[in-house]
Amino acid sequence: MAILIPARNVPSAATVTMVVDAFCNQYGYQTLINGQPNPQTKSQFALQQVDNFIINTVKADKIKTPVEAARTQAITDVDSQVVIT
Repeated sequence: MAILIPARNVPSAATVTMVVDAFCNQYGYQTLINGQPNPQTKSQFALQQVDNFIINTVKADKIKTPVEAARTQAITDVDSQVVIT
């Protein structure tokens, strides 16, 4: 398996905490789930969100070209086949 993105250095542990907390706040980390402690740590959750961002970016890119091609073809088809006089 290859490493996609190497670790990033940040100035301090406080910065790591700030980044992890930001991801948790923005993406809805819950300390308790159904009244029980969340088995996923805040750091694990933040990394999962980074992974999700990467996956969703690749999906969006893979979808973009075929969707644009289909849209262009549909417009061309309608323009050539639907003539109102």
